[in-house]
Formats: sequence, C-alpha cells, structure tokens
Amino acid sequence: MVDRAKKHLLGEVGQSTRASLKAYARLARWQAAVLLLELRGGVQADVIMYSMALTACERGHQWPAALQLLDDMERTRLKADIILLSTAISACKRGSQWQQALSLLRRAGSCQMQLDVIIYSSTLSSCQSASRWHEALLLLGHMSRIRLQLDVVAYSSAIASCGAAGQWQAALHLLHCVEEDRLRADGGLLQATITAAQGQKQWQQVLHMSQKVEKQGPLQGFDVFSLRSDVNALGIGRKWELMIVCLEQHCDIMCDASGHQEGILHDAGATLGQCRQWQHAVSLLTGAVVEEGQKDVGLKSAAIVAAEKGGQWELAFLILEDLKQRRAGPSILTYGAAIKCCETAGRWHEAVLLLSDLEMQRLQCTLIVLNAAMSACGKAKKWQQALMLFQQAATQSVEADVISVNSVISACEKSRRWQEALALLSQLFDVQLEADLTSFNAAISACEKSSRWQQGIMLLASIADHNLQPNAVSYNAAISACENTGFWEQAICLLAELAVKNVQLTIVTASAAISACEKGGRWQVALSLFTDFRREGLYNVVTYSAAVSACERGSGWSQALELLRQLERDRVQANEVVYNSAIGACAVCTEWQRALGMLENMELADLQMDATGISAVIGACESADQWQLTAELLFDLEAFAAQIPFIVWSAQ
Repeated sequence: MVDRAKKHLLGEVGQSTRASLKAYARLARWQAAVLLLELRGGVQADVIMYSMALTACERGHQWPAALQLLDDMERTRLKADIILLSTAISACKRGSQWQQALSLLRRAGSCQMQLDVIIYSSTLSSCQSASRWHEALLLLGHMSRIRLQLDVVAYSSAIASCGAAGQWQAALHLLHCVEEDRLRADGGLLQATITAAQGQKQWQQVLHMSQKVEKQGPLQGFDVFSLRSDVNALGIGRKWELMIVCLEQHCDIMCDASGHQEGILHDAGATLGQCRQWQHAVSLLTGAVVEEGQKDVGLKSAAIVAAEKGGQWELAFLILEDLKQRRAGPSILTYGAAIKCCETAGRWHEAVLLLSDLEMQRLQCTLIVLNAAMSACGKAKKWQQALMLFQQAATQSVEADVISVNSVISACEKSRRWQEALALLSQLFDVQLEADLTSFNAAISACEKSSRWQQGIMLLASIADHNLQPNAVSYNAAISACENTGFWEQAICLLAELAVKNVQLTIVTASAAISACEKGGRWQVALSLFTDFRREGLYNVVTYSAAVSACERGSGWSQALELLRQLERDRVQANEVVYNSAIGACAVCTEWQRALGMLENMELADLQMDATGISAVIGACESADQWQLTAELLFDLEAFAAQIPFIVWSAQ
C-alpha cells in the first residue's frame, strides 16, 4: 500500500517536472530547465525530459549546455534518439558551431540511427551559418549516396553556404541540380542563389536568373526581392538607363512594396549618383509617392546626396526648404547631406548658415555634421572660421575628435598658417587625443607651404615617437619644404631615409627632390637623380619639367634638348613649362636658332606661347645682334607686348 502511494506521488512529481520543463522550453529559459533537471527530487529523468531541456538550450542559443546534456544522458545510460541529436545540431547551428554539428551527425551514423532529411538539413544549416560551402556540398553528396530525397530546404542551405563564401558558380550549379531533380524552386532558394551571384558582383547572372523566374510564373513574396536585386545588379553594371526602364516597367510592384519601396529607391538613387546622373536621381527620389514622414525625409536626404554629386548646392537648399514646410521636417541627416553638398561645392558660408539653421530647428548637431562644416571652411582657406567652429563644438555638447582637429589643421595648411597648425597639433596631445598620420602630414604640409623646412623635418622625425610610420605623403611634404628653400642636401638625406624605411617612392617625391637640387644650383645632381628615377619608371611631365629646368639653371642647353627628345620617346606630352625651360637654357647660351625652333614647335604642338618663352627668344636674338628678327618677333607677337618684362623693351 505504501509502495503504491509512493509511486503515485513520484508520478505526480514527474508530471509536474515535465510540465515545468515544457514551459521552460517554450520560453527558452535554458538555465531553469537545466537546473530543474539536476534537482528533480529523486524523479527518474527520461528521454522526454532531456528532449525538453535540449529544446530550451537550442532556443536559448546555448550549444555548450546542449552538448553537456547529451553527455549526462550517456552517463545515466539513456539512449539519445534522432530527434534529440537533431535538436542538439540545431543548437550548434545557432552558435555557428559547424564542426560540433558534423560530429553529432557522425555520432548518429555510428549508432546505426536511421538518418533522415531533417537531421541533414539541420547540419547543412550549421554549415550555412559558418559559410562552410565545401562541407555543405559533401553533405549533399552523402545524402545522394544513401538515397535520401533531397528537398528544396537542403538545397537552399547549401546554396546559401556557397553564397556566403563567394562561390557563386557552385550556387548556380546547385540551382541547375534542383531543376534536374524536378523540384520547384521557391522564393527562398532563388533569393539565396541571386544573393550569391550579387555578392560577387555577377550582375549579368542576377538579371538572367530574374528573367528566368519571371517566365516561370509569379512566386509568393519574390517579386519585390527580384526587383531590388535587378536594381542592385544594374547598379553594379552601371546600366543606369536600363535601371530606370526596369523601375518604370515594374511600377505596380513598387506601389505594392510599401515596406521595401524606400530601400529600392535608395539603391537606385545611389546608382544614379555614382553614374553622375544626379538629375535623374533627384527626379526619382523627390518624385516618389510615399507617406509623409520619416520615409519621405529619408528619400529627400538621399536626393540632397545626389545633388551633392553634381555640385548642385542650390538644388540641395531647395529640397531642404521644401522639407521645412512638411509636417515631419528635415532631420539631422538631411542637414548633414546639405552641409556635405556645400563642402563639395566650396560654399563655406552656406555651410555655416546651415549650422545656425540647424540650431533653430532644435536639432542636435553631430560630430559628423560639424566636421563637414569645418572641412568646407578649410577647403575655402577660411581657417579662422574653421577654428571658430572647432572652438564652438564644446558649447554644443559635441566632443571633437581627431578628424575635427585634422580639418582645422588642413584649413591652416591651405592658408599657410604653419604656427596655428603646430599649435593645433599640440592641442591634440593636451586633450589626450591620439594624433594620426593625417594630423602630422597636414602640419608638415603647412610648414612646407610656408617654407619652414626645419619645422617640417622636426615633425617628420617626431612621427615615430607616436608609434606611427611616416608614408610617402609625409616625405613628399618634407622634401617639398626643402625644395622651396633650395636645401638640396637635406632633400637627398630624406630620399635615403625613405629608402631605408621601405616607403614607396612616388613621382611627387622624385619631382620635389629634382627641383630641390635645381633650386640649390646643383643641376648635374638633379639630372643624375632624374636618370635614376626614370630607370625605376618614376617619370611624367612634372619630373621632366624639373629636369629641364635644372638644365636651364646650369646653362645645359644640349642636355635640355636631349631631354626633350627623350620625353618624346617616352611618349610623354610636353607642356609649356618644359618648352619654356628648354628655350631658356638655349637663350642663356645664345643658341637663338634652337630657341626660335622650339618656339615654333610649341605652336605646332598646339601649346599656348606665353611671355616667358617669347621673352627668352627675343633676349637670345638680341644677344646675337639679330635686330631685324627681334623686331619681327615683337611686331608679330604684339598681343603679348603687355606681358613681356620691361627689360625686353629697354633692349630695343
């Protein structure tokens, strides 16, 4: 009698435990489920209880706890069935533990369980979440060998794995296998395949698949995805005309795609902007019929971004004013886009006005917006205004960052305010902001533009103290500073240092070093450098110009003419500076015939003769007592008389 009552009581406790575990599984309360299983009050746990606890772990994304429960079952001599292992594999999938999932699948096979499509699909899904496309293909192959009927779900997981790993060819092959197996591809499978091709910018394949599906008939929920994929594909292929046609042909889908319309229009607007079709982008984004609210504000903001691509700051202002009249009103993103538009167009004053207007609209200014306004001032060489905005950041509860300081340093650099640039760089350290390479490069360039080569070189040397590696831009600015002052020895030293630190030499560096030697009166060293640089493929019209100018400085007319011939062999288009320097080299040595011939060659090359070259030729003719020719030149080139220096007229 007592035993019967005890069994009845334990049965009631067992039922209560199962009910609690079922509730915990439904609510994904895995900690409570595991704890209850451990503290079950003498009730013998069974497979059902473990199954519920495993479900709780799976839904709670707790794959380690799920595997621990399987180990506990083995110790209590309970045998896990195919459903339990499928649940554990699903938990591993949620945690991207594809190796554990494959191990569990092998365990099921070694226990002589009847493997079905469900357990394989769960394992395939774990490969999908970890982008293990090769393992996914092996699993599909194994399913075929054991004669399991592959379904659309299994194919979708494998295709998604291929797509995530960038294996679009394998994804297309699997889609072909679906057709061979006479399965009807659903929207999910087709989306996975298109996404695979789209991720690798295979836009023709995306369009081909969309057209193929369209011929087969409509699929539930696929139309909107297909349209957006087509828009993205045509954007990748820069086929903006076809994209506009596509949107016009599918206007009915656009009307029904209320939740996706904004995204499709954003994608189309971005493509038109990249293709420099800002007029079409603005027309598309401002003409879209959407509910007035945040979606409308978002599209208008995108239209301002499109206007910025075309430098149409006035149009951006018009769109902004239109938004002010609407109930939702412009957002901080709208103002940010408009200020960016002003920055691109060099309209610093309008950018500052927009900041004031933003405050009147009671919108909180962000650091990105403030940085854009400071950059607009910097590009217009308005360093005082940029500095003022930087100082106002604290009053607007905006914490400036290194980009903010860099914007002001760049403004000082463009305005040749080297002292202010160095002060701002020092201020970075005072407020415990870490200066980056852009900070140093801008400050060095400020010193270069003000011919402060010593300060520039000191800054270059201090870069390493801040755990930064100077790049080509750093050395270019420092060598250019030496060039401006003719300190050729220091420029050569910097070139050697650049080579030791394995910094990539550029044409700008080469031209600056040659010019430094030329201005320092070392024209032969300049020519030697040019020869070395040319051997390394570092030459263009600028390096040739610097080398020919060095010949002019050293009266090396024959070398100048040889450089002109070499320039032609290198298929470099000569400009006025190169010809004028070569004419000057000949004129200094009274080679008036050659100087005159090069002046004629300039005309044949459709280059504009200017006062510099004409003055040099006239000077050479005058030195050679070619008075008649000098008079003829002055008469024929009367249009340039106002530009010719006074010394030429005194020679007459």
